[in-house]
Amino acid sequence: MISQQPSNILNHSDIIDEAEQLTQNNSIIQQMFKELSLSTEYPDFSSVDYWNNRYSKQKDKFFEWLQTYSTLQPFIHNCLFGRFDISQILYVGCGNSQLQDYMQLDGIKNIRCVDFSDVLIRQKQQQTIPYYLMDVTTKIDFEDEEFDFIIDKCLLDSLMSGSSFFERVSKYLSECYRILKPNGTFMIISYGHPDIRTIYLKLFKIQIIPIEKTKIEQFNDIEHHYIYMCTK
Repeated sequence: MISQQPSNILNHSDIIDEAEQLTQNNSIIQQMFKELSLSTEYPDFSSVDYWNNRYSKQKDKFFEWLQTYSTLQPFIHNCLFGRFDISQILYVGCGNSQLQDYMQLDGIKNIRCVDFSDVLIRQKQQQTIPYYLMDVTTKIDFEDEEFDFIIDKCLLDSLMSGSSFFERVSKYLSECYRILKPNGTFMIISYGHPDIRTIYLKLFKIQIIPIEKTKIEQFNDIEHHYIYMCTK
């Protein structure tokens, strides 16, 4: 049975009110509103049709957004406290990443992956790691406090590229909070600047780690990537 959602979930007006409290000429505000119009500059990364089309063309191919496992490995190890065999791990919006495969090769067990692309999930049916078809902006179909560690690698960023994303992002983050164990960690790897992203992450205690950017096709004007260690 799903427990009642936390009362401090942000909605559209909450986020706009907080944004207006920042300096109007702040470059971070300019970046925020640039993000709001990403759909006119880039594909709508929040669209299942976009991803189904992409995965149909990229069958048996892999793409690693933002950072590789070799870079993220020490941070993941620190989150798991050496409990590789008993920690319950969820990779949300896994896409055609290989992060979960490298984690498994590293001795990390109990990994589950979710994505909303039925094309991708069909492609992953023969994998040893279980894959689930879910739209995390409506419901994450796992029990309360089921996971020790949740990984988001550019999923939050993708959700924010579409129109009317406030409610969907709020629902997604509240669902992650619900399924995370007390003192568990929700690790978000993002191109988004802390002045923007932390507005959405108020359910959690947050540690922010800037990380050297690797070159990707999109968002070449972003100077850093960030790891948000969100603790329940």
